[in-house]
Amino acid sequence: MFAIASWQIELRRRMLTTRGREQGRWARLLELSYDTLGYLEQNVSPRLAFETFLLECRKAS
Repeated sequence: MFAIASWQIELRRRMLTTRGREQGRWARLLELSYDTLGYLEQNVSPRLAFETFLLECRKAS
């Protein structure tokens, strides 16, 4: 969860320093990070939840 929280801070920073389509991409990744935390609350494996989040990050870049 600490790793995801660290990512959220960085994603927010990037989202706020960009404009247009790029800003939307960072916002989508931030949204996905909250989904990942929700998976962790549902007792999904932390490794699986984090790997899914990283996969989404890779697809977005």
